[in-house]
Amino acid sequence: ELAEEKGIPLPSGLRDEHKQKLKDLSPLLGHAFDREYMNYILRDHQNDVHEFEEGMQTVEDPDVLHWTYRTLPMLRAHVEEARWIKQALQTN
Repeated sequence: ELAEEKGIPLPSGLRDEHKQKLKDLSPLLGHAFDREYMNYILRDHQNDVHEFEEGMQTVEDPDVLHWTYRTLPMLRAHVEEARWIKQALQTN
């Protein structure tokens, strides 16, 4: 894996903000859970895309930059899928 090869540490668990979101979502059921979960996922994926785009401006390692260019389209596709699901939930 590229991170291991480059000596980049990876998180061993969920970040505190994600743990808190799980707590916030846990009492919700059914459609309310689905709506809130998709709102969260959409925002999170949009933030990921933004961070990748910003990171591409400053990354100096060509291998990391190449990985970022390969990964960004997948992240953008996830944003579009999340938008579609969120919209479908709103119409039901």
